[in-house]
Amino acid sequence: MGKPKKKGRRKSYGRRTTVKKTETERIIRENIMEEEALRIVQKDLNTFKYLTPYILSSKYNLRLSQSKNILRRLHEKDLIILVDKNRRAPLYAPKIKRQQQERK
Repeated sequence: MGKPKKKGRRKSYGRRTTVKKTETERIIRENIMEEEALRIVQKDLNTFKYLTPYILSSKYNLRLSQSKNILRRLHEKDLIILVDKNRRAPLYAPKIKRQQQERK
């Protein structure tokens, strides 16, 4: 029949290109107490047109889970209004600005 196949390295035809790995910079979020972060956000609440967890976490250097919890607690205290509920990023608006816009 035929010769048995040799096991070994296969020949590669053409040039081999190597892909350079790019380095990514990791951002390490602070793990501050939620009570402290809640007070800070409450002070600056009227400066926002709308609030999402990403906005809070990027501005105050918080984790996304912390910013979601802060937004939920502010909504429970009736300081912000839930405009649009989404599984990933709920959209909130400060209650004071929302009431002023409705009056106009």
